[in-house]
Amino acid sequence: MNWLFGNEDSRTGTEQLIDAGQTFALGAAGEGVGRVVSAGGKMALDAGKNAINRRVIGATDAMDDVAKIQQRVQDMRSIGIEPTPGMVSGSERQALLEHAIKPTKTGQQIEARIKDAFAKQGEAFNTVVDGMTGGKAPMSKAEIGEALRAQTEAAKKAGFARSEQLYDDVAAKITSPASANHTATFLKNLGDERAAMGEFEVLNRGAQTDQAIKQATAIVNDAQKGMSFDKLKQARSLIGKTAANETDPVMKGHLDSLYTSLTKDMEETALASGPEAKQAWQKANNQFRRLVDPEKGFGKGSVADAILNKDTDKVFDFVFNNRKNGGNQIAAARRAVIRSEGGKQAWDEGMGSIIHRLGTKTTEDGDVFDPTTFFKNWKKESFSDEAKNAMFKGTKNEQFQQDLDTLSRIADNMKRYNGFDNHSNTAKHQTVLETMNPLSRKNIYATAIGSAVYAADPITGLGPIALRAAGKGVQKGYKAYQGKLLTSPETVNWLANIGKAEMQKGGLKAHMTKLRGIGSSTKDQALAIAINEFVKDLGYFEDDN
Repeated sequence: MNWLFGNEDSRTGTEQLIDAGQTFALGAAGEGVGRVVSAGGKMALDAGKNAINRRVIGATDAMDDVAKIQQRVQDMRSIGIEPTPGMVSGSERQALLEHAIKPTKTGQQIEARIKDAFAKQGEAFNTVVDGMTGGKAPMSKAEIGEALRAQTEAAKKAGFARSEQLYDDVAAKITSPASANHTATFLKNLGDERAAMGEFEVLNRGAQTDQAIKQATAIVNDAQKGMSFDKLKQARSLIGKTAANETDPVMKGHLDSLYTSLTKDMEETALASGPEAKQAWQKANNQFRRLVDPEKGFGKGSVADAILNKDTDKVFDFVFNNRKNGGNQIAAARRAVIRSEGGKQAWDEGMGSIIHRLGTKTTEDGDVFDPTTFFKNWKKESFSDEAKNAMFKGTKNEQFQQDLDTLSRIADNMKRYNGFDNHSNTAKHQTVLETMNPLSRKNIYATAIGSAVYAADPITGLGPIALRAAGKGVQKGYKAYQGKLLTSPETVNWLANIGKAEMQKGGLKAHMTKLRGIGSSTKDQALAIAINEFVKDLGYFEDDN
């Protein structure tokens, strides 16, 4: 204790060894760290028989409620961390204490726990990433974008190939010649519109209208000569592709209308060919509508369409940068990707790479897990529940979402705990150590004459060890013995010589022994009781019992 707290001690090594049994230290191996144990279905903080831990850890008023402590213990132990009380209790005092004694020999146990907690978080995070990626190396931002775009392109091709096949099935069931009634109506209306144009309209719309009339006229003429359903389908496909690439709004409008007319003609032809053709047509047409849907398909303005038209390094930002506001972009991208062969696996592996990006920072040693970075990126304010569900729900990676939530809670809690490390708060740590030390002159004075000399520190909330540990009943007793200590000539003289005692052989330990002798030899029973209560509250000779 003298070495830990810097107390004056002029004893020889032999004297210190003989007196060791009468002083209390931080305890045997393990007791100085404290243990978190389960008791009767509730969590309790067990500091062993150590007097310091009973005094400091016993201040449960500063701790969080049992449910929070239970959750933290469960989270940490689920990934192999054995926490210290300060890591889980929510007590600022306990966290400050543990960080304050880290530089000491006994504190090496705490330092080891902290390092182990950091390592275990990294191991658990890497296990999740490896599980999601199938053990493959995480992809870069551009590689993720390229993978998403490649699978979206494959899904689109597969979708249109399926559409062609379904329309071929319709063609095989057609028994009636191709109808062009709707296209003929479109042609007549467009011709009437052209004839009614004024000079200005002819100048600005005439050429486009004439071109559309030529397209429609050719199709109607072929239909009158006996066009097959398959030829009608080919004509519609060609008009659709031309319309998709058209930039002139007037021409695009005419082509879209012609496409609609051709679709109606195909439907009319199918319906005229019997129930089998009708059923095949409905199946093919429904599939095609889903395929070109602008919200859930590959149509113009869809997420899939945007992915296909962006650079690979921009795809990632487009899909995931808005994750804090919802999961629509991610859900749409997932729908597109998983439609392709191998799409589900590609999605799962890609998401593993994204999680890797969210939880690591780049160092000289490469990308390493950083708990603070992960918590910042995974918390709800940064990554909405909707976006997480869009990534995970219904995939093989769904099992990992809960693991990541657990890691996030651990990271958040350890960030709080590590915030009490001795970086810029040396004064706080010194206060913690001093309030623990029964051989502190300030604590002896404070316990004897009250908080006016050494009241609770305004920053840490820590005060004399007796005042922190004692309940209201003890504090009332403390007031009772205070007057006797301050009026008895023997104890007043003893208090007056505390400063001098620090510089003499034996230091304050010897001085406390003198006080104990006064209590044993005095004939004043009230004084003996006062000294006994004072020493008891100070906690100095507590290990003697």
